[in-house]
Amino acid sequence: MIEVTRPLSRLSCSAIHSGGKSRGIVIELQPPGNIIGFRLKGTRKTYYLPVDHCFREAMRAELARQKRERIEARKNRH
Repeated sequence: MIEVTRPLSRLSCSAIHSGGKSRGIVIELQPPGNIIGFRLKGTRKTYYLPVDHCFREAMRAELARQKRERIEARKNRH
């Protein structure tokens, strides 16, 4: 893996409708690589989250999805 030594920005495929416009989401990795920033394309305000927080939220979302699937499978068996 390559360590983040300078800020890295990428435009995601996702978009959000804001102010009557559809704006892309820019994702930024900040050195030393433990902070992720999110902002709308064409704006200056960036919202930062620690990488470990994003990982925990992704795990929670996946576990919640699996739980919903198990519950739906039980309901459909009866």
